Amino acid sequence: MAEGSTNENYDPTTYAFISETMNELAIYIMLGLGFFLLQYLADVAFDLISNLILPRFYNTLRPEPEEEAKSSNDDTLMNYLKTNGYCQLTGAVHLYNIYLRNKGVPKNEALVTIFEKMKRQGIAPNNVTYNILLYVYMKEGMFDMATELFYHCRQPDSEVHPDLVSFNTYFKGLVLNYNKVNKRIDLEMVSKLLGEMKRLRINPNAITYNTIIDLCITMGYIKEAWNYFNGMKDEGLSPDLFTYSTLFKGLKVSPLIYQPYFDSLFKSLEVYSKPLDIVLLNTIMDTAILYKDSEKINIILDYMNKHNIQPSNVTYGILIRAFSQNGIFENSLSMLKEMKSKGIKPNEIIYGCIIDSCIKARMYTKAEEFLQEMNTQQIPINIVIYTMLLKGYTKERNFTRIWELYTKIAIEHKVYPNIIFYNAILEAVIQCSRYDLIMEVYERITKENSKYIIADVITYATILKGLCKAQYLDKAFKVYKKIRKEKVFHVEEVIYTTLMHGYYSIGKYKECEDIHKDMLSTNIKVTEATYNILAKLYKKTGEYEKTVKLYKEVKPRKMSLAFWTCILQICIKAKQIEKAIQIFEDLHARLRNELDQVIYNTIVSGCIFSGHLTHACMYTVRGIDDDIVMVGEVYARVVNNILTSRTMDTYSKRDYLGSIMRYLDIKKINVNSEVKEKAKRLLNDAQYHRTKYECRKNAELKENWYKI
Repeated sequence: MAEGSTNENYDPTTYAFISETMNELAIYIMLGLGFFLLQYLADVAFDLISNLILPRFYNTLRPEPEEEAKSSNDDTLMNYLKTNGYCQLTGAVHLYNIYLRNKGVPKNEALVTIFEKMKRQGIAPNNVTYNILLYVYMKEGMFDMATELFYHCRQPDSEVHPDLVSFNTYFKGLVLNYNKVNKRIDLEMVSKLLGEMKRLRINPNAITYNTIIDLCITMGYIKEAWNYFNGMKDEGLSPDLFTYSTLFKGLKVSPLIYQPYFDSLFKSLEVYSKPLDIVLLNTIMDTAILYKDSEKINIILDYMNKHNIQPSNVTYGILIRAFSQNGIFENSLSMLKEMKSKGIKPNEIIYGCIIDSCIKARMYTKAEEFLQEMNTQQIPINIVIYTMLLKGYTKERNFTRIWELYTKIAIEHKVYPNIIFYNAILEAVIQCSRYDLIMEVYERITKENSKYIIADVITYATILKGLCKAQYLDKAFKVYKKIRKEKVFHVEEVIYTTLMHGYYSIGKYKECEDIHKDMLSTNIKVTEATYNILAKLYKKTGEYEKTVKLYKEVKPRKMSLAFWTCILQICIKAKQIEKAIQIFEDLHARLRNELDQVIYNTIVSGCIFSGHLTHACMYTVRGIDDDIVMVGEVYARVVNNILTSRTMDTYSKRDYLGSIMRYLDIKKINVNSEVKEKAKRLLNDAQYHRTKYECRKNAELKENWYKI
């Protein structure tokens, strides 16, 4: 018994005495004595047992406050116990179930051990025992044990067989499993379990489908969630608030793809007979803002007015954030005034949204006023708000305010900082060109190193970027060696590319290649960032063979036009125009609609300088067909080379010049006037000869006709 209890607690007829006694018996698994006490109480005070035992279950299963909106869906055991009541639970197994539910299961204790322990004390496990064990295993992250138990109870020789609660608990556990270990679940298995339920004549209920939909949404399978939503309705089950809320949240991932789903789901609410609550309305509004659907936002607001639903802090936060994102600062302030007028006190989230709105509007004085207002009202200012303010000062390059904020947070500890704040400080000193402070901030991070503040990949990438920008390459290399040596985190590509770019920018090409070799030795997946640096590096060093090897490696990838232009320039510089032509032809076949002015300027100029006039003319006309406007100087070179060419036949000259000169006139592109005049004279002369030739051909045709 607990010390300090009042005398009333020791009165055997009081609730407090019996409650504490039962609690002690449950903890120490004194089931024999517990069974005796239950039998005694059942004879003299059955209502007392009901009020004593079942509330223990209800209290422990009560959802968290933020989950109140979906309480009917969160824990199926609560509904099970309410439905079945005390009468189905015999004394000893009931007490054992309380013990399992409150104390959990040792992680090293096998299922067989648990059941044997119960049997030795003459206790037969029932459905509730299995369901509680299943729930406890899932909650504690013991997913292998949960799967073993679920498999065990589905075997023909099992003492008990799964019921609806068992399946629903297992589905809920799959969601918990994904959230904890981020391991994708095979939806085919879920489908098979649904089929098994039907074979066992266990009809899935709304909770079953809600949990599966939640699982699909959590893993990002929106279309599959939609199929289960339709399947739920086909089974004659009505979607509830939790169903709609889950689906609307899931549709936030990609508005461009899921607009039809959003429209259809919103329309389906028209036939929903029950009133919508503020949680669902906020979710719909938040999603509609992401889809930039003002019509649906207005419908929701009208619904709230019509049904006298008071907007919550969350509602105003959503609206303020929406106005902030769209740069409508005045409307954000208007929302704040409205909520204050209705007696709704803004919390730190609302102030965070409004301060963010001020920063985006570059109204830093106003943001500081709201910060002071929070201090006055004793609303805690979290590090997120300070970080937002810091990023605003960074945009303005206001180093004085940046360093004041840094001193207040990092040194005076007005609010305990996190690594995101320190990363923002590092970026701020770099943007303000205060490179001398980079290592000071880094030393501060190292000094405060703890499980809450640990330098991450963004920290080191920012430090390296700043040191390279300041050309402190020796310091940068020391930091890089420390990262490689200590292995604090998995070194990502950005660390290597930052240092590679630093060496490249000051002409240390060998060191740049050495870092690249280091990266390849770690089997890191190489992306466009590395390839772009390598292309620029080979362009500087003129390494054609390495360029060809790089081209073969990246050919199947989606690369930027700047990269391909660089590859063409290397080939042209190495006097390998045939390879440049081959690469350009491949690019035109794959990316015709994406090619730009720069890449056409490069290939046409390269062909001219290499004496490939025919290809230069062909690509110029191809650019005209694709409406790619090159610079006037390139057109002038092409025209001049056509006029002075001794190898191109007259008819080809006329055709190419005709196409080019017409395009220059249409687009009003300025070229050398002397070259332009020569081209017009040649075209006029060509027109005279062509007309004379056509008249002669017509006369011959007419004469032949008369003969016939």
